[in-house]
Amino acid sequence: MAEKPRIIDLAHPLYHGSPSWPGDPGIGIAPHCILDRDGCRVHRLSLGTHQGTHIDAPSHFLPDGEGVDALPLGRLFGPASLLRIARQRGQAIGVEELLPHEAKLCEGARILIHTGWDAHWGEDRFCLEGPWLTRDAALLLAERRIGLLGVDMATPAADDAEAVHHILMKSGVIIVENLANLALCPDNFTLAAFPLRLRDMDGSPLRPVAICG
Repeated sequence: MAEKPRIIDLAHPLYHGSPSWPGDPGIGIAPHCILDRDGCRVHRLSLGTHQGTHIDAPSHFLPDGEGVDALPLGRLFGPASLLRIARQRGQAIGVEELLPHEAKLCEGARILIHTGWDAHWGEDRFCLEGPWLTRDAALLLAERRIGLLGVDMATPAADDAEAVHHILMKSGVIIVENLANLALCPDNFTLAAFPLRLRDMDGSPLRPVAICG
């Protein structure tokens, strides 16, 4: 019998009060139906489109960008490559950090970057003080026309956040943020990263997984 593939959960858990980007809606979870009273359990869920581990649709930054429901599903499933680029608080990921992985930066590639910053999930500094991608690094990824960029930070950019997102999105790069557990992944695996089918929305929480073996 063939060995079953190992599946690694790449999402942070969502719970009442779990971390949100400063200024975004917080996540609220409250009982709506109670088992003893109503015969079933139902909860009311309130959250932003960029809560927790999530995907950015082009409409998040581009005036004429498509919504998350229009993203091609084939781009969100398939072979992926992990780049291990250890970074600490406020350290940049520049072209010089990407070039050792140049062979993987090809058209349509699904590229995930593990910096180790996900270990600080839940800390006050997580969103605004993490590693970041330089503008030149974003231009390199755009020029290579990769298909998807996933990061274990809250954003791939810092002070130049709008420019970096524009560079990537205008070249068709799908962005996934707040990934977890990349340290457990091999260098190459199959990625499945499907968002909710939210009509015309700018992003969506998702539960990506790495399928290994």
